[in-house]
Amino acid sequence: MKILCAHRVDAFSEEEFGGNPAAVVLEAEDLSEEEMIKVAKEVSCKETAFLLPAEHADFRLRFFTQRGDEIKFCGHATVGVLYLIAREQLFGIAGPGSYLFNVETKADDLCMSVEFHTLDDIRIKFDCPHVDLIEAPFKHTKLADALGINVAHFDQSKPIMLERTNNYLYACVQSLDDLGSIVYNVEAASEFAKENNFVVYCLMTNETFNPDNSVHTRCFGPSVGVVEDAFSGSVQGGLVAFMYMYDMILEDHETIGSEQGHFMHRPGHAHIHVERENGHPKIIVDATARHVMCTTITIDD
Repeated sequence: MKILCAHRVDAFSEEEFGGNPAAVVLEAEDLSEEEMIKVAKEVSCKETAFLLPAEHADFRLRFFTQRGDEIKFCGHATVGVLYLIAREQLFGIAGPGSYLFNVETKADDLCMSVEFHTLDDIRIKFDCPHVDLIEAPFKHTKLADALGINVAHFDQSKPIMLERTNNYLYACVQSLDDLGSIVYNVEAASEFAKENNFVVYCLMTNETFNPDNSVHTRCFGPSVGVVEDAFSGSVQGGLVAFMYMYDMILEDHETIGSEQGHFMHRPGHAHIHVERENGHPKIIVDATARHVMCTTITIDD
C-alpha cells in the first residue's frame, strides 16, 4: 500500500484562490507512470507535478494533465513544487537564503532557484526552456475560423508564431476589450491544434489591467482538456521572445510584468527577467504561490 499527499498550490498569486492552481506530489519516487496518471485524474487539477529523483540533476519533474496526458513542462506546477520544497525545507533548504537547483524536465534541464525569507515570503525563479519560434504556415483568417471568432479581433500587423519546444501558438489581438470578449469554439480549436501539432493558443495584448505590466494574455489548451488556463508560466519564454522580436517591449527593459487570469476571476502575475547571453535573451520567470490544502491518497499494491 502506498500513502501519499497531493498538495494544491495556487501559483502566480500572493493570495489564496488567485493565480493558477496546481497539484503537487512530493513523494512520487515509488509511483509507476500508470499510478501518476490515476493520481492526476483523481485530484482534478488541470496539471499535476510529480517530484522524482534524477541521476544528473538535483531532481526530476514530470507533469500530467487532468485527462492523463503527459506534457513536457508546466510553469505553474513548477512554481508549486519549488514553493513546497521551500516550505518543507527539502534539498538542503535550511532557513533564509538563496538556493539553486538543476532540474530535469522533458523540455530541458533547467536552472531554478528559491529565495526563502519566511514561510510567507518565498520567491521562485526558473529559466524558461529554449525558445524556438517560427512563423506559422497559416494566416489570421484561418486561425479565426478555427477558433470561431471574428478575425477583426487580431492585430494582423504581427504574424502568428509557433514555438516548437513546447508546441505553443502566439498571436496578438487589438486590445484588452477584444481579448476579454473572445468566446471560442472548443471542439474546432482542439481539432485545429491537433492538425497543426501545437498544444496551447496564447493570445496577447500590450493593454493591461495593471499599468505597471507590459502584457496581458489568455491561454487555451483544448486538445489537452484545458479550456482556459488561469496563468501559464510555460508560455512566458516564447511570449517575451515574440514581444522583443516585434518591438512590443523596448530592448532596454530587463524586467517585464506579465498578467493573466483576470477574465477568469483568478488574477495572476509574474515578473519576467531578461538577461543577454551571446546576443540571445535568457528568460527567467519570477513568481510566488500559496499553499491551499493537502489530500491524502491511498494506492493499493
